[in-house]
Amino acid sequence: MAWHVFHGLLHPHPDFPAYDVARWIRGALVQPVVLTAEQQTKHFALSFHELLTRWQTLPHALIEPDGSFGWSAKAGASRGWQRPSRISGVFYEREDSLYYAEFFGEAVTEELAHWLKDVGLSDDQVIVQLPELGLFVTWGDFLKVTATDDAAQAER
Repeated sequence: MAWHVFHGLLHPHPDFPAYDVARWIRGALVQPVVLTAEQQTKHFALSFHELLTRWQTLPHALIEPDGSFGWSAKAGASRGWQRPSRISGVFYEREDSLYYAEFFGEAVTEELAHWLKDVGLSDDQVIVQLPELGLFVTWGDFLKVTATDDAAQAER
C-alpha cells in the first residue's frame, strides 16, 4: 500500500480512448489518454443532486451546496500511518450531472479507492487530468504517478 500526494481533475473515461506515446512522469512509465474536444465535454452518468444527498449522510465527509467537499478516512483506516488520509476539492455539475471533480490531498491507495466508491464511481469509469502537466491518464497511471516513498511518509 502506497502513500499518495496529489492534485487532479476527475473526468469520465471516454468510450473509445486514444493513447499517446508512453512517457516517464515522476519516475513512472505512463501512457497519456488523448481526448477529442467532444470527449472533453462529456459528463458522468451520475446525478449531482443524488451525489450531494448521499454525501450529506457520510459521517467522514462534508459537502457544501456549491459542491466543495472534504473527506477523511474512516476511523481506524490508514492504519500504520501517522496521518489520516484526507481529500478535499470541488464537484462541478452540468445539467444536474457530475461534470468533473477537482480533488487534492494525501491518502493511502486503499483510501483513494474508498473515496472513489463514495463518489459513486469505479476506477474503470474515470480518467484523471494532471493539471500541472495538462495530461489525462488512467486511474492506474494516476496512482503510479502520485505514489511517494512509503517510509518517509509514515514518519511524518
